[in-house]
Amino acid sequence: MLAEDMTTIPLRLKMLASLMRRMPTSIRKFGWWWERMYRAIGGGGFVDDAEVDVRWPAGLQGPIRGRRSGQRLFLDLRVWPERRTYFSGVYFQQELEYLLPALLRREDQYLDIGANIGMTSLLASPLIGLEGRGFSFEPNPEAFARLKQHFEANRIANLEPVPLALSDREGEARLVLPGGNSGLGSLAGDHEGPARAFTVRVATGRPYLERLDPARPTLVKIDVEGHEVRALRGMEAILDWPEVAIISEVNDGMLRRAGDSADELFGLLKGRGFRAFLFGLRRGRLKCDLVVTPIESPRDARGDDWFDALFAKPGSGVYRERIAPLLDA
Repeated sequence: MLAEDMTTIPLRLKMLASLMRRMPTSIRKFGWWWERMYRAIGGGGFVDDAEVDVRWPAGLQGPIRGRRSGQRLFLDLRVWPERRTYFSGVYFQQELEYLLPALLRREDQYLDIGANIGMTSLLASPLIGLEGRGFSFEPNPEAFARLKQHFEANRIANLEPVPLALSDREGEARLVLPGGNSGLGSLAGDHEGPARAFTVRVATGRPYLERLDPARPTLVKIDVEGHEVRALRGMEAILDWPEVAIISEVNDGMLRRAGDSADELFGLLKGRGFRAFLFGLRRGRLKCDLVVTPIESPRDARGDDWFDALFAKPGSGVYRERIAPLLDA
């Protein structure tokens, strides 16, 4: 366990982290041992825990290399998702590290709505290549500064960082951030307990869609803590593009705080010809498979009211060539 006043990670833990990043955590046995090692050094779990987080050094550590993307990452070990990445070399939502390569090709377009510090943008950028294009939207000024740092460190030129929140209106809004985890910043009402707030710019996505090609395959990743329906309504034209797929967080509680719901999100997309899918990893003894399963409503998500869903149009080439081969028989 680390002392509270440390500002740099001890050499022994740097060496251990280097070893742990070489472990293929997507394989069941190695993932089990990695988790035991991580818990033994006081890494904690999958939630903010002030007692655990404060024991890790303040400030950014690294850079390390992402295992699948090869991108340089600067990470805050007091934030549990970044701490897990420091010791594993992979994004804490590891299924996205498998899904994005399955969905994206060179020359594609990518929109990262709620980009945070850029973890998924860094995965997408090399997949779409120099011929690809897109935008990474992040309204939190602190997270946006780190997004730009990651783009500059990795010479990202095919995605443009944009410091605003997409919505169905133009103006300003209050972004509330509980604790130090920038991934939880939300426009969907106040949080309970201690929190910080920023006044941020909100805008529709229409001007940015005008700079893209409606005929190209386009992937939208949206994770904005309950503001997903508002953001999509502010860029509804993209829902009629023939080759668009959407990865969206579905958090019914947060959506309701914004005046929407998971049913409304599904209804909006199904009404424009999309079908919904769950996706996840099937970890075996020697390999790991990405599995995609069709669902009809949010209630089909194993009773979970907080999950990620993939939406695509069954008649599209993106569906036939990239998603259908992944369907769970």
